[in-house]
Amino acid sequence: MKSGSVSVVIPCFNCRATIAETLASVAAQTLPAKEVILVDDGSSDRTWELLHELRKSRYPHLMLLSHPGRENHGASMARALGVAHASGEYIAFLDADDLYVPSKLERQLAGFERDPDVVMCHTAVRVIGDLDQAAFYEAAFSGSPESPYWFRRQRDYLVRNRICI
Repeated sequence: MKSGSVSVVIPCFNCRATIAETLASVAAQTLPAKEVILVDDGSSDRTWELLHELRKSRYPHLMLLSHPGRENHGASMARALGVAHASGEYIAFLDADDLYVPSKLERQLAGFERDPDVVMCHTAVRVIGDLDQAAFYEAAFSGSPESPYWFRRQRDYLVRNRICI
């Protein structure tokens, strides 16, 4: 198993209803994250206050960040802020309404160890919320680890991106 450390970055926007379960899925990893960075993106549903409560009561290691003035700048800017503060060798993204399966980080690091040319990896998905969209997402993001795909040009990532955060 690769000994690399992983920083998990979670952008948070009005996720009060889901963030506790999301954090529990990170805490349940068979390979613990070096750090978990949550970036509040200007939530108006008291998510920011809940994040502080969760850090105080269950997860004292959480790093809590927000944009200046707790403004909303979108998920990509929240991820960028989290990455700027990350100290792990690897970055793993997780949305605040998603869950990791318990061996996710361990299996991905094993993939990096098996093939040193790999610079990025992602997983298939199982839809747990919006079941009307389940068939689309599960088909679109269900690539087999035995037959991985790759793009040769950066432009291909922008046009045919099959990466689900």
